[in-house]
Amino acid sequence: MRQKLDQFFDQQIEPDAICRNCGYFDGGGLDRDGVPINFEGDCLNSEAPAFQTNQDKTCRKFWPCSTRWPDADCG
Repeated sequence: MRQKLDQFFDQQIEPDAICRNCGYFDGGGLDRDGVPINFEGDCLNSEAPAFQTNQDKTCRKFWPCSTRWPDADCG
């Protein structure tokens, strides 16, 4: 039986699997709160289903931003 992770090894809460938290989302940079500046942006993952996306979308190719969640493990 596979259980959902509640926390990563670094004890940070698991990020929501949405584009704004993905390392592949290019939203024009991040503001001071870590939110992409632009609502619309590009997905730089060549395996993702779409190139243009927005902050609130999600897909099966999500990978946490390594800057904001350096110890995250999506395995």
